[in-house]
Formats: sequence, C-alpha cells, structure tokens
Amino acid sequence: MQLLRLIDPAANKKRAIITLTGGGHDSAAPQRVNGIAVGKKADRLWFLQTACWGDKTKAVGKEVQARYIIHFDDGSSVDFDQRNQIEIADWWNPVPLPSAKVAWSGRNAAHAPIGIYVTPWENPYPDKTITTIDALGNLGSAQIVLLAITGGVDSGSPNTMKLISQWNMDQIANSQIKNSVPDSGVLRADIKTQPQLIQMNGENHLRFRNGQRLTGDTRKIPGLADGGPMRLDVTLVVEEKSPGYLGGIYEGMNYGKKGFRLSVGSNLKLSVEIFFEDSPPKFLKSKAPLELGGTYSISIDFDGQYAKIMINDKLDSLIECSPPSAYGGLFQIGNASGSKYHFHGIIKEMSFHKPN
Repeated sequence: MQLLRLIDPAANKKRAIITLTGGGHDSAAPQRVNGIAVGKKADRLWFLQTACWGDKTKAVGKEVQARYIIHFDDGSSVDFDQRNQIEIADWWNPVPLPSAKVAWSGRNAAHAPIGIYVTPWENPYPDKTITTIDALGNLGSAQIVLLAITGGVDSGSPNTMKLISQWNMDQIANSQIKNSVPDSGVLRADIKTQPQLIQMNGENHLRFRNGQRLTGDTRKIPGLADGGPMRLDVTLVVEEKSPGYLGGIYEGMNYGKKGFRLSVGSNLKLSVEIFFEDSPPKFLKSKAPLELGGTYSISIDFDGQYAKIMINDKLDSLIECSPPSAYGGLFQIGNASGSKYHFHGIIKEMSFHKPN
C-alpha cells in the first residue's frame, strides 16, 4: 500500500510542496496557506514534513513551529500544533520524535544524514467530513516544508487501537453501569458510597464527593489485565479541590509493584503514578492546572516507549517509560487509597483501548 504520494512537479506547473517562512528565513515564502482541499472523512491524518533551522538546543516542546487548522463540514475546526522536537524537528540528523517518525533519510551535497518526518493526527471527530486544511507558519524559529498529507480510516489493521471497555456514567442503574463493549466488565457501586446522579442543563451527570466511588475488575475487561501498551480515556469536570493531597480519578494498582493511578492534585494538575515489579516507579505530571468547572477530555497513553498525558486532544506532557506491570485485580474510579484522596467533580465517561 502506498501511504503517501508525492506530486510530480513536471505535472503540476513546477509545484510540488508547500514551504512556509519562519524565523526570518525565506521571506519570499508565504506565512500561511489556506484551503488545502480534502472533502473526505478520516480517522486520522498523516503529515509528511520537515523543518529547516529548527533549534535543537531549545527544550523539547517549548516552541510551536507551525499549526495546521483542520476544518469540518459543520463549520468547526481543530488546531494541530507542531512543536519543536515533538511533532517536527530540523531535517539535519533526524531521529524519531515522541509524536513523529523518520519517514525517509538520506544525504545531500552538504550533509548526511538529512531526513523527513511523518506526523500522525488522531481525528477527534471521525464522523465529520474534513473540508479543508490551513497551514500556518512563522510561529517559531524554523521554516516549515510540507510535502504531503494523507488520510485513512480504520479497517481492522493490527496497528490500530481497539476499544475494549467503555462506560457512560449517566447510565447508572441498580448501583451498576453496564459496559458499552459486549462481554466486558461492569462498574458497581456500594449503596453507602454510590456517586450521585444529578441533572445539569437538562443532562444527567454522575457526581463524585467525599469518597463516593465505582469499582470494577481488570480481569473482566479483555486484555486489560495482561499489561502492555494501552490507553485510558476519561471525560471529567473538576468542581472542587480534593480534601486530601490528591483526588483519585482511576486507581488500578498494587502500590509500588503493578498497575497505575491517575489523580488530580491539590494544585489541580494531573498526576500519573506508574508501577513496575522490577524497577522503581515513575511519575508523570501535567504542565498546566485544570480549571474548576471546565470540561476536559484526558488520555493517558502507554504506547510502549512513552507515557503521555493528552488534554483536549493535545499532548501536554510525556516521559520515556514502559507500560506499567500487568495488574489483575480490582480498580476504583472517583477515589484513591489514602487519607481523603477523594475526587470532587463529575466523571462523564471512561474507556480503555488496546492495540489490535
């Protein structure tokens, strides 16, 4: 299968790529190109690109070099920032990046190796038609070169992520929440610690307070107790700070040995504690605090090489890290082990994905 096809300049009036000025380089090039036509649905896009004069001495992810603005048929749009040494980097001496791979490397008359990156983007709205894409440069020190964009839809590839568990929290009934994925585990609530079903703006929501929680079992979710790469997705609203040091969002672990815990601290920053049987734990924290009352879509992604926190479809922070050691046992949502480690807010939904 040919994933990316480059335009033959001889067949396109000597035009084949898009270059965007940046950092004072190639001032004759445009700062922005609008309206790259798409007109199709896609689960994800891949951008074939590279940068010139990208400063590798700057801290990873500190400088946004470019931005792609993806427009949908309902008038909405999503920004996809290209950060230095995360999604894009200089073409000299290319190396794999946290969110991009080296698609090609070679040499020119001045240097070897040189290279081009392929950067994937996961579409949060795959049911919408992508109408156009805008490319915005001159946001940092580098000049951007865009060679191609392609899109794809899931077709059962072994490299795609499979939904193995999903709970919509407003579906609580008889002290349990059924799984949207057939033959996957339910969540249960004890009558004394059951979260409260409330109405806000005409919609049902599940509110957690003072140790109210849901429990489940990783062994009842196909593949989850086996360990390895996985992704946890959760949509939530923090309404108040926890009365303790942290508020537990998800805890499935044998402390210090297996599994992981996601929480929000008293500083309103997310924290992921990752445990291993044969090595010390690792800790990943979000950079910016959450705002009280704000709705956030959060992903904790263990891809086999990195642990990542994604907030509202944007990479917030990452560390080099293996997936946590396999944990087979009970987990809890809305609470954590510790003195008053209670989550105070609304959890709308939670899901797990594993590679096919």
